[in-house]
Amino acid sequence: MYFYYPREIATLNEGIACVLVLFVSILSSMIGIGGGTLYMPLLLVLGVPFHQSALVSQFIILVASLSATLVYGRARRVDWKLALCIEPLTFTTAFIGGYFSSAVSVRMLKGVLALLLLSSGCLMLYPVHFLNDGGLLTGRRGWHRRFANREYQVNLAILMPVTALAGLLAGAEGISGGLLKVPAMVLLGDVPMDIAAATSALMVTFTAATGLLGHLMAGRLNLALALPLAVIASVGGHIGAQLAPKVGRKWLRRVFAVVIILIAGWLLWGVLVVEG
Repeated sequence: MYFYYPREIATLNEGIACVLVLFVSILSSMIGIGGGTLYMPLLLVLGVPFHQSALVSQFIILVASLSATLVYGRARRVDWKLALCIEPLTFTTAFIGGYFSSAVSVRMLKGVLALLLLSSGCLMLYPVHFLNDGGLLTGRRGWHRRFANREYQVNLAILMPVTALAGLLAGAEGISGGLLKVPAMVLLGDVPMDIAAATSALMVTFTAATGLLGHLMAGRLNLALALPLAVIASVGGHIGAQLAPKVGRKWLRRVFAVVIILIAGWLLWGVLVVEG
């Protein structure tokens, strides 16, 4: 069986995990980014083994991103054609990453995760000006898209390999592929930021599903931990969306970035010093 549900689930760590996931999902929704960046490292901090953390994290991301996709879909911000063109390759690499992650040393996986988190935190503290000014390839030839009263050129030959790599890393590390997909679509595809975020939510749903499937081929998912955390993440996301207009996002983004960098530092310390 790929799932199990132990009878004794009321542990201190699981209670703390619920509180932290609620906090992260609310805060990340208020800022406008996916909480999938932190679910995995939070579980590691709480002492959950790496591969079980990846399984639970992918399940949380799957449920939360599906909920977000429904919201974005009603707002008509999801570029379905773009997502369905890019995502087949991406969710294939996510499955490969999830399936073969058990063959890679946990130390190496933690090191890569730490570097991804560190990069994400730095970009949040010092955002690249292209994210507001347009893509790096603006004006280049590509797939002309006219969507939501916007027009943009998407260079699939450059964008698809990057999103495929994002899927591979997301599947292997148990994180959200949106960490790389959104910047890639904005910087390399000239996709408007709001459309990129909404489209990424749909893509992350597929990526998380196949990444989860890949991990399930090598392990079992603890439903007693995963189910409540997934529900809490979805609820927190909706709460954060309601609070977002009332709170300044700039300082929240900085706080979130500092937390990510601190966790990245903790992971690197463990990899280079404790396990070294």
